Amino acid sequence: MTSYQQSTAGSPDVVVSVLRIDCETMLCVPLSDEQASVAVAAAKAAFAAAGVTADLVATADWEVEGWDIAGFPEAGPGEWFDIAMVKGDAHRAADQALAARWPELQGVWTELRLYAPDEPA
Repeated sequence: MTSYQQSTAGSPDVVVSVLRIDCETMLCVPLSDEQASVAVAAAKAAFAAAGVTADLVATADWEVEGWDIAGFPEAGPGEWFDIAMVKGDAHRAADQALAARWPELQGVWTELRLYAPDEPA
């Protein structure tokens, strides 16, 4: 078992949500329930393809974000950085899935959010 798997033992499941962002106003624009389902399924498929869970990606994202405060790890980025980068793959998968089903959403910017069930989305 690797260190990152041990560190996430017992943590809550993570909810994956996708929001559409208006590129001009930078405000969130709601997706329909169907659009949100398609985008979330694509993001989850990207996590599965990479062999990680949303929980693990959220944890890695948090660890990497902490480097802004604590500084870059002496040993180098390692596993956390690699896992956190999967979020970008999931984000692109969600964008592509939306554009494939709804051509009018081609080029729309979406935001992938990972959060614990008891946190606000």
